[in-house]
Amino acid sequence: MDDSSRLVKSHCRREIGLDFEPEDIHIMRLNETEEEFDARIEEYVEMEEQEAGLINAIEEERDEENNL
Repeated sequence: MDDSSRLVKSHCRREIGLDFEPEDIHIMRLNETEEEFDARIEEYVEMEEQEAGLINAIEEERDEENNL
């Protein structure tokens, strides 16, 4: 499948609706390769997963303290 098959045709002055959260929008840096971009995004995902794990651990510990 070439890149042109992924393009969506649009009409002038036609409105479309797309919903994005700010963290869903990623922009490639100047002269960044697609591989570098993908690696950078993967780092963000891994950091978010680690952060979520820490938050869960803190909440569980807090819940245990409150139940004593």
